[in-house]
Amino acid sequence: MKTIQNKIWMRFLALGIFSIIILIYSCKKAQYTQNGVFILNNQTPHFIKISYSDEIFEISPNGILAINRIQSSSKRVNVDNYVDPIAQTRNEPFNKVIVNVGGKCLNTSKISENSIINIKNYISEKIDDRTYKFTYTFTEADYNRAVICP
Repeated sequence: MKTIQNKIWMRFLALGIFSIIILIYSCKKAQYTQNGVFILNNQTPHFIKISYSDEIFEISPNGILAINRIQSSSKRVNVDNYVDPIAQTRNEPFNKVIVNVGGKCLNTSKISENSIINIKNYISEKIDDRTYKFTYTFTEADYNRAVICP
């Protein structure tokens, strides 16, 4: 009698374990990515140096810098779901981002109208279903807005 009960018990146990495994795998969310091509266009006669954490980008006068970033996304890619190219790798507060234009510093703020860490300041262009190109242009107005570096 005990052998029959043990066999039945083992079958229910195996069925339970199998059900739990199926439940775990079926509940996993699919992970999607979106590609961002970020173009920093320097239309000034000044060198631009962007530094944060342990990364430094330099853009020569009238030069262009392209940064490719793969970001996590939902199933549908939307231009509003992108973050600036620096935010993805930055682990420091926003005030640790230094944008040096011709020896002067630009104030960086997530809400500023003229900041590279505000994605709304970029001009966006859809490339394909999962890729957008964002362009930020530095002008002489940025140099004039810059202040003496601390």
